[in-house]
Amino acid sequence: MLGHRTFCLLLARTAQAPTTTTAYGTAIHSALAWAVTNYPRGKLPTLKEITSYFENQLRGGWLREEEFALLLARGCEALPVWLRDVGRLLPEGAKYEYNFTNEGVQLGNARLSAKLTVWFLTIRTAQ
Repeated sequence: MLGHRTFCLLLARTAQAPTTTTAYGTAIHSALAWAVTNYPRGKLPTLKEITSYFENQLRGGWLREEEFALLLARGCEALPVWLRDVGRLLPEGAKYEYNFTNEGVQLGNARLSAKLTVWFLTIRTAQ
């Protein structure tokens, strides 16, 4: 169980210098959010479109060329798997994030606000 101090540190995280891990995570998260956001139009973007979006998000100007190439290759391996295994299961109108800022959630006198990354999947069971 988290103690009060740990809980507060998690809530009030201080800014950190960017790393290759955060660059990749931010770029892949943005690409998947963009893909799911476009889904209500009737279909997911193509793999080429998602990969291109990911590449543009990864270009931050501070990655060394070899780091950029490695992370791009990593994303180009992961995105087709996501599209095949997860993307095709998304129901129409799926949401990538849920923002509960305006839900009135309070912890004591503190009003909580956050975005949660969510997946609404339709799971079919064999009968």
